[in-house]
Amino acid sequence: MTKKRIRNNPAETCSFCGKQAARLFLKTQTFGQGEGMIVIENVPTFVCDNCHESYITAEVSRAIDEILAHPDKHTSLREVSVARLAA
Repeated sequence: MTKKRIRNNPAETCSFCGKQAARLFLKTQTFGQGEGMIVIENVPTFVCDNCHESYITAEVSRAIDEILAHPDKHTSLREVSVARLAA
């Protein structure tokens, strides 16, 4: 999973530990597997510097649900390379 830190990103209160240590990143998330896999880029995700939990807002969750419910409407097809580590 990749993540990009947003510039001038002040810490916010973490929803888990309550410390002023959660920062917003843009992450790439994958859902599903194989032919049905969907990759969503630039998912705004809070990551806490204190407790290391990561979480998204309800609004972002609803947007992801909409993409997953109607992928043909919200996605474009790209070819990607896939590697597998030996088990």
